[in-house]
Amino acid sequence: MSEGTLEFLCFHVGRRRFALDIRVVREILRPRTLTQVPGAPPALRGVFNLRGELIPVADAHRILGEPQPAKGGDEAKLLVVHPGGRPFGIEVDRLAEVESVPLDALAPVPGAEEPGASLVVAMFRRTDATEEVVLVLRAGALLPEPVVKEVTQ
Repeated sequence: MSEGTLEFLCFHVGRRRFALDIRVVREILRPRTLTQVPGAPPALRGVFNLRGELIPVADAHRILGEPQPAKGGDEAKLLVVHPGGRPFGIEVDRLAEVESVPLDALAPVPGAEEPGASLVVAMFRRTDATEEVVLVLRAGALLPEPVVKEVTQ
């Protein structure tokens, strides 16, 4: 990563392409069998055991407003992220690539009054022929810390 750029892990959830700062991604795994937690908020799909650590998993489709896939595809992945606080998982439909994005290519999200509280914090256009818009997510907003604390206490 050169100065003046950020690296993002890009992935698909539903019909859209999203990205996370690569520095918050701890691991990329195959989807796991999840244990559902009775009474948990709808944003929590369940938990799984990763080398003795219980990892809660956010329902990215519900949170991002994308339809649930008919069945987990062969390309589905489970991202374990650690945005600060406790790690948690995010199931994505498929990975794309890691993109190095110049800081001046990141556009603010229209109408986001408080970027620190927003789910989508920036966006950028891919530089290939598609010029697809990629939405940059704030990982901590996918499964807020109070939900993680409730589930893991």
